[in-house]
Amino acid sequence: MEDPILFTPGPVELPYEVLVQMAKPMISHRSIEFRRLLKNSIEYLKKLFGTENQIFILTASGTGAVETALVNLVDKDMKILVPVYGEFSRRFKEAAMLLGAKTIGFVKDFPVLEDFIELIEEHEDAEMLLLVYNDTCPGLTLKWLPEIVKKAKSQGLITIVDAISILGGDVLYTDKWGVDVVIGASQKCLMSPPGLSFISISDEAWSRIEQGSVKSYYLDLRKYRKFMERPETPFTPAVSVLFALNKALEIIIDDIGLDSWIEMHKERASAMYSGLEYMGFKRVVPQDLQSNTVISIYPPEGITPEGIIEGLRNKFRIFVSGGMGKWKGRIIRIGNMGYIKPANLVALILGICSLVIREGREVDIKSVLESVVRGVEFCL
Repeated sequence: MEDPILFTPGPVELPYEVLVQMAKPMISHRSIEFRRLLKNSIEYLKKLFGTENQIFILTASGTGAVETALVNLVDKDMKILVPVYGEFSRRFKEAAMLLGAKTIGFVKDFPVLEDFIELIEEHEDAEMLLLVYNDTCPGLTLKWLPEIVKKAKSQGLITIVDAISILGGDVLYTDKWGVDVVIGASQKCLMSPPGLSFISISDEAWSRIEQGSVKSYYLDLRKYRKFMERPETPFTPAVSVLFALNKALEIIIDDIGLDSWIEMHKERASAMYSGLEYMGFKRVVPQDLQSNTVISIYPPEGITPEGIIEGLRNKFRIFVSGGMGKWKGRIIRIGNMGYIKPANLVALILGICSLVIREGREVDIKSVLESVVRGVEFCL
């Protein structure tokens, strides 16, 4: 049976050079070799995050890093602003509520900048603002993040940003924008396997951590900070995944260049949206919020999302995703993350095209092919 072709919003396809790293002989996480590996990976991550702040690598999913930020910074009855505009911003709110925080925000599918500004201005006594930079459902990027963070910092809020599904796939300037805590993960735009997540902590956030009470043993960042003096991790890390991550970061930063890597995501997204529109698909998210890492689309009228998703899986072994939460059964989500081979992009677009034609729809084949050709130029 042929290997699956992944266009899900994580995990993603991995190049051979990254895959073979996981077959390396195991090393002790208390060895000189591991310390070198950890230090090197963190130096690469600082470039991705755009920060000089301390970064910690956790053996946990991205959600584990989200919870790490919260258990280290949130106290019971703390007033926190958490706007909800997708499934993952909703989960952010739920995680804060479990710790006893008083969460306040709005719920809107497609908010505008003024919604965030008004929320911050109306609650001057709030202590934190939680934001998802790129909510993969419905494929929405908060492109006013710098302006929102600037406003929040002007009122003394600690800012925590989930950048899990966009780190490496779009611009992020942690220090320049003044974000206190930024969270990322290995299995999205960094063409690495699942299993590791990362968290960047500002000096201001550290002051808050030291004043509060951490509600976890494993996720206590004070332990991680102490062990980083060696540098090591306080608990056994996913060493094989770290080998793979370090190689992927080397390719992204040293071989391709971060700016070029981000541009690849942007241009592929443009080509994919265009090609799909020529087949009768419609964009879900307004252009000023549209994600470059998750392509979200409505199928042509009379064709169900399940029909496209199942057709791709059964006929071509290509995997894409459906909607989540309120979007379930309504949309298709295609991951445009990390490593995409030219042949796989061609297979995806032409596979979808064949399914649409099979349903008796007319397709502008020439324009679809032109979009594919343009997208292939930004594959590896």
